[in-house]
Amino acid sequence: GVEAHVCVAQTVRGLRETGWEVAVVVDGVASRREVDRRVALEYFKGMGVRLTTVEALLFEMLEDKEHPQFKAISALVKVPAPPNSFL
Repeated sequence: GVEAHVCVAQTVRGLRETGWEVAVVVDGVASRREVDRRVALEYFKGMGVRLTTVEALLFEMLEDKEHPQFKAISALVKVPAPPNSFL
């Protein structure tokens, strides 16, 4: 699931308890109530979870502009995203 305070929180907790380093893509999780999402993100930070965004993660995976998909990903992230309640 995508609910930060329920499904994602349980998965993050389980992974951290078994020693995994965890990153949560903040614009990829949601909650019905914004307060639940905000509290979950603070909880994740307190557990040492790295918070990131889709765009940041994509460019991290590409590493540099020499990657064959760099131009395609650059064009993709320049397209305006529809309004949402993730932020």
